[in-house]
Amino acid sequence: MESLEQPLSNPQWAPDGKWIAYTFGQKLFIVDSCGKNHIKLAGNVENYSWSPNSTMIVYTNIVENILERGTFVVNLDGETKKIAENFANPVWFPDNKRLAGITLREAAYPRLAIIAAIVKISPNGRYAATSLLHGSAFSVTSGVWIYDFVTEKVMQLPGFLFEQPPFKYDINRLGGWSPDSSKLVYKYEWSRRG
Repeated sequence: MESLEQPLSNPQWAPDGKWIAYTFGQKLFIVDSCGKNHIKLAGNVENYSWSPNSTMIVYTNIVENILERGTFVVNLDGETKKIAENFANPVWFPDNKRLAGITLREAAYPRLAIIAAIVKISPNGRYAATSLLHGSAFSVTSGVWIYDFVTEKVMQLPGFLFEQPPFKYDINRLGGWSPDSSKLVYKYEWSRRG
């Protein structure tokens, strides 16, 4: 393994429990569940997600212009295939065949205003929950939305508001789905509004 110049980050168990993926210095590694056999799968990795059958990992690459981000799939032997352009934060559907993620339109938001976007697919594959944070030098706003793949409708979830003088804070941050896909938990984040 390479020298530990930077901390390991974003560890994720494979769904079958045999491997743990993590990033280290913008590189994607897997290690067996005993903490041995570190294997480098890819470089220049920003976000990643395990396939439900634990045989592949999908990831977004790191590039200067976020509209040029690509999405790649790598298997556990390190064989990589590019599958999409301008598609970020990919996650798998339960069927192991489809992906959800976000795309950005030119001038939809100021490029530096996008702070984070998270997508989580419900266990039954019907819904996608999205948390998007964006802001400027003066404020950060956040929200949680649900997209229904059957009806093609989007619903924004109600937010939380609390006051801490002299500011008001608008609070939303995506958590996760219940096992039966009927509920979603989300938590507090902050936004300076006053």
